[in-house]
Amino acid sequence: MKKLMVLLCALTLITVSGARAQTDYTASCGGSRLLTVQYDENALQLDTESYLSSSRGSHTWLGMFYDGTYTIELSADRYSDLPADSDANQLSAYLCSALSQYQCAPLELYSAGLPFVIFSLNGPMGQSYYAAALSNGYVVHFEIYNMRGGADGGALTALKALLNGVSP
Repeated sequence: MKKLMVLLCALTLITVSGARAQTDYTASCGGSRLLTVQYDENALQLDTESYLSSSRGSHTWLGMFYDGTYTIELSADRYSDLPADSDANQLSAYLCSALSQYQCAPLELYSAGLPFVIFSLNGPMGQSYYAAALSNGYVVHFEIYNMRGGADGGALTALKALLNGVSP
């Protein structure tokens, strides 16, 4: 009986120590709730204060997730010349035109809690991936890059993992 109790205690400790601490972050802009991101706070840190001063006009910085290898920035923009009811193809064409200086290349439509269009970009931080969706009249976008710079195949996987936790 003692062995059974010890075994049960050990299994309980293993289960508890391996549990993920899921946290929700709700991003809002201009009084509108844009989305909620559920993420593992043991794997990702969230910073919602460092770049608040970079919010200007129609661009709002909402936060940054990071894990020591990747940084994922979350922002929202309101584009006066992009209809709020645009579909994924219209959003993709519009953003690739707007981001053409970064060699924007559409990769795929990824349906998580919102339908995201994912792009590959080449900018000052090297290669990054950019996922955008429409929410309450805003283009909400996540951009992931390797903090050490350069191309990184794992970044796209990490971005999709975070997008899987997004809900409207």
